[in-house]
Amino acid sequence: MHLTSKKEMIADWQTGVFDDKKDPECERVIGVVNTVLGHLNEDNGIGYYFAELHEPEDFEDLMYDLHPKKNWHTIYDSCYFPVSDGGSYSIIEVCQSNSPDYFYLSVSLGGSMGASALTEYFKVPMLGCKWAWSA
Repeated sequence: MHLTSKKEMIADWQTGVFDDKKDPECERVIGVVNTVLGHLNEDNGIGYYFAELHEPEDFEDLMYDLHPKKNWHTIYDSCYFPVSDGGSYSIIEVCQSNSPDYFYLSVSLGGSMGASALTEYFKVPMLGCKWAWSA
């Protein structure tokens, strides 16, 4: 499995997706992700898959224990915002795993009129959190 960290994840988005420009959409995405990953320190290992970089079997390795219902829950979706102040949209979703030790996060960034947002998938460790799924 490929690994990243919260620090690397956010740095990659700022430079690779938002081109180091001050972008309101980037700031909102980082705010939401920092809240969801608030239990991690900057360097904790997070499983990572991005189709533009990795092989399909890497996706299967990352997602091998996805919860059987596979219910992804959208926690942020800016494609319906009335004004696109940054010129792009983003979607953030979470999904339960079969293990209480981690959950899944998908982040789709950089979508615009006529272009889909590219999606990255993460396997996030819980590291002692006592969260419960209520959805």
